[in-house]
Amino acid sequence: MRNGRIWLAILAFTCAATAALAQDDLAARRAAVQELLVARGEDKLIAATIEVMGRSYVERYEKSHPEMTAERLKSFEKAIETNLDATKGEYLNHTIDIYVAHFSVEELKTAANFYKTDLGKKLVSINPSLLSEGEKYQMAWQSAAITKALNDLNSPAKAPQ
Repeated sequence: MRNGRIWLAILAFTCAATAALAQDDLAARRAAVQELLVARGEDKLIAATIEVMGRSYVERYEKSHPEMTAERLKSFEKAIETNLDATKGEYLNHTIDIYVAHFSVEELKTAANFYKTDLGKKLVSINPSLLSEGEKYQMAWQSAAITKALNDLNSPAKAPQ
């Protein structure tokens, strides 16, 4: 009976220690992700993303709703940007959770250290403009693929049976 209690106490201690270590590791990984996000200029990337997303969505919306006035479209774009800005903290928390699930503390610190190098700093400084420039080509690429798919779908010779 006494041996059973000793083993039970050892088991309880082991479980508690394991849980504490897991919490410490989780906290360390979350801190390492936050360091990485700061190092890679995540705040600037999010700001550029918000601007690009609002603008590109409104441009697509305008094509299907030509009756919308320029003033209403600008108001719509501003509302999208405001809503995205208001929820960016939630977005960042999800981003942190994703990184925590896939990377160790050491890997995260290595990535953060890269962004502290000259090349990493250069990448951070031009990333927002890369995002903006790339978005133009991405939208044209998507639009062409969607238009072709719609044309193929509406073509009597290629219509699904």
